[in-house]
Amino acid sequence: MVTDSASGAQREVLERRGHVNGAVFSADGKQLAFFAWTDEHEQLFVVGADGSGLRQVTRGGGSSIMPRWSPDGASLYFFQEEPAAFCRVPVSGGPVTQLIPGWRWGSILGAWLDPSGTRIAYTTMQKGVPPAGRVRDLASGREQEIGPPMFVDPWSPDGKLMAGHTSEDAILLCPAEGGPCRSLTPAGSQPRWSGDGRRLFLWRRGQRSFDDPSLRSVDVWSVGVDGAGERRVTTLEPQHVLTTPFDVSKRDELAWVEFRRGKEELWLAELGGS
Repeated sequence: MVTDSASGAQREVLERRGHVNGAVFSADGKQLAFFAWTDEHEQLFVVGADGSGLRQVTRGGGSSIMPRWSPDGASLYFFQEEPAAFCRVPVSGGPVTQLIPGWRWGSILGAWLDPSGTRIAYTTMQKGVPPAGRVRDLASGREQEIGPPMFVDPWSPDGKLMAGHTSEDAILLCPAEGGPCRSLTPAGSQPRWSGDGRRLFLWRRGQRSFDDPSLRSVDVWSVGVDGAGERRVTTLEPQHVLTTPFDVSKRDELAWVEFRRGKEELWLAELGGS
């Protein structure tokens, strides 16, 4: 689903009878990348933000999950499950390049590219706790710590700031080149930048509960980078608890995965043979 943050208007981009997750906008907001179950484990797909041009990008091997767009829209960066590695693949399809062998989603979180496509920000989990965020130069492999213990979130559109959230769901803003971080709001998680870089969208758990404990309601809030003008934007529901809550385009549209419960069915199979 894509929801306009200003008007609340919604449109359906794609419906599949199966697992879909990790929807993220390309830099120009014209395409979405996501991963979904196939007969070959989980694989990466791209589709136009208008629902056109659905195309499978990865095939075979183990699962390919959590896509990230290159700034020029020509490649997808992602986590490969088997063998574990952080990889890159052309959006048009083609051979997969392993960039960082051994990286596995879950022990490594975030993996956000900066607007130049030369650095990646991530968090390494240690016994379920995030230490300081890290920034890695993809060419040289050099790394530096950024901020206090936090989950790293995307870079600002100009690459000067990094957003993050703590285990207590406080939103932080940190200078990308290092230096003290500042608290933006004490309540919220997984912030995403507005197209102009002046605000952040963040999620808080919605008030509605469902009879299925694996479902949740997500409230989207917005706050200025100066901490002013905090307001509730919309509610996105229902979502599965393991689904990425939402992503934001340069036009401040929200991409998210709506869980639709299928009808309950009883099947009878006739078994042939002796």
